[in-house]
Amino acid sequence: MSDSQVIKPSSSKWETLLLIGGLVGLLAATGFYVMKMGQDSEGQVLQSWQVSSFDGLSETDQAIYNSLFIAQDDIGWIQYELGPWPGILDLEDYFVPPFYKDAFWENNGRVQWTYRDVVQEGEMQGYTLYHGNGGIAEDQSAYILVIGHLHAGNSMTNHNTIWIHDNPNQPLPQTSKIQSLVLEGWMNVVPYSGRDELERLKGSDI
Repeated sequence: MSDSQVIKPSSSKWETLLLIGGLVGLLAATGFYVMKMGQDSEGQVLQSWQVSSFDGLSETDQAIYNSLFIAQDDIGWIQYELGPWPGILDLEDYFVPPFYKDAFWENNGRVQWTYRDVVQEGEMQGYTLYHGNGGIAEDQSAYILVIGHLHAGNSMTNHNTIWIHDNPNQPLPQTSKIQSLVLEGWMNVVPYSGRDELERLKGSDI
């Protein structure tokens, strides 16, 4: 008959203390990093010639802005297909809001759109502009979508901006320079951030 022997496990006292100590050290290091290196974003910092798309637009302007923001990509794809930059009639043929005259166009002021491809020396060469004014909705603005297509070698860098003016009948500045837009009262619409979107959906206590 074989003898059995009970072997007691070694004490885990020191292993537990070391584990707790390591965890405390990790939490302390993380807290120190957050205090020293973390950035507290307090929302958008706007210049005097900028307006936030988050809370600075009327209901109608917000609708037009959203359509223009989406239309930027559509215009790029249409230009890729056609060759030249699409005019207003081209955008209507492709049913691109807010240029296409549908129920959305009717309900948001019946804005009249014009197209301008800037090629003059000394102006915003390398930019295509879509200008909308004459809207009749309440709290309506005038609008400019600037499509930047600056060529660098065989590559092309796009930089698009959207501008509004509180006068719904404001014409497009003749020189079309960014400085002229600002001097004549045009406001650059700044897209809101992901944090702004969370605040819009869930409130500011996030």
